[in-house]
Amino acid sequence: MSDPTVEVRDVFCVHRTAEGDAAALQGMTISLAHDEVLCVLGPSGAGKSTLLRVIAGLQVPSAGIVRVLGFDVGRRSARWRARFRNEQIGFLSQHSEAALPPDLPVAQAVELPLALRGFGGHERRARVGELLERAGLRDHAAALPGELSGGERQR
Repeated sequence: MSDPTVEVRDVFCVHRTAEGDAAALQGMTISLAHDEVLCVLGPSGAGKSTLLRVIAGLQVPSAGIVRVLGFDVGRRSARWRARFRNEQIGFLSQHSEAALPPDLPVAQAVELPLALRGFGGHERRARVGELLERAGLRDHAAALPGELSGGERQR
């Protein structure tokens, strides 16, 4: 059996508020293989978003271990986690309307992270075309985010 793609072991996340501490995750443990899909369900405040933020390296757990692709993301620097997220993780917040720059056409928004990672112009344009095709957005390459439906913005 191979190592899990995502391993969350005995993770606790405590949020400090003016009213006191609030535990979002209390001893959370999950393990996912590369071909598994996880559906996270629960009432508001149950810790669903916190779990996803911890796995994506957007939040560091108060205790426990979070490994993604074999890396202990909870013990890495913010800079390392940002680079790892950019290169290895696709993450879309529940507030997807804020994820795209409002004045940047779709194709340029897709191209920007590739440019920041050092992809050459020809390779970037080819990759952008491929990604837009896969997302069913090729016909919207020149559209601004405000011209897209909510589902199109998420894709």
